[in-house]
Amino acid sequence: MSSIDPPGPCIVLRHRRSHAGLRGVLVTQADKLRLREAFGAQCVDMESAAYAQVCYANDTPLTIIKTVTDQCDENGFENFEKNVAHCSTISATTLLGLIGREHAA
Repeated sequence: MSSIDPPGPCIVLRHRRSHAGLRGVLVTQADKLRLREAFGAQCVDMESAAYAQVCYANDTPLTIIKTVTDQCDENGFENFEKNVAHCSTISATTLLGLIGREHAA
């Protein structure tokens, strides 16, 4: 059984360039390796591009908060189950921090 490293400190990236594949969800090791080599990607976001496109088309602000629960490999389901609670806590804490800053401003 393989697992991902425990999540470290939260890093908030804003206004970064994103890359969305047009052929569907990228899930193979070869896909991940190509993205790492071509763009220096440390992870692949498989869900947010559609939300971002809709919000962009409708001139609607969007903030996406993501945590990595698994490496999308043969151990993905086991690792997801193992890490989902902790990763959800990180996401919720990050969101509450962003909301707190908005209200303080």
